[in-house]
Amino acid sequence: MQWLNDFAQWLLNVLLYIPRWIWSELLTAFAAVISLIPVPEAVTAWSSNIGSLSSSVIWFLSIFQFKLGLTLVMSAYVARWLLRRIPFIGG
Repeated sequence: MQWLNDFAQWLLNVLLYIPRWIWSELLTAFAAVISLIPVPEAVTAWSSNIGSLSSSVIWFLSIFQFKLGLTLVMSAYVARWLLRRIPFIGG
């Protein structure tokens, strides 16, 4: 009976490999498409403007962990947008 368990495990691995491979290829293609999108000029302008901030503003932003807060807020907005796309949940 051990050979039957081994065969079932092998079959399961083979059957699960195919969707994983397809998913991997889709994500690779998606990453390639995303990398082709050029960076907007506003982003490069922001990076130069951030360098001109005074040290007191930078201290204020670091004390209040602005980077973490902005990340959390943007993640919440993305999650909200995605959840509203699900039928019967998003309303």
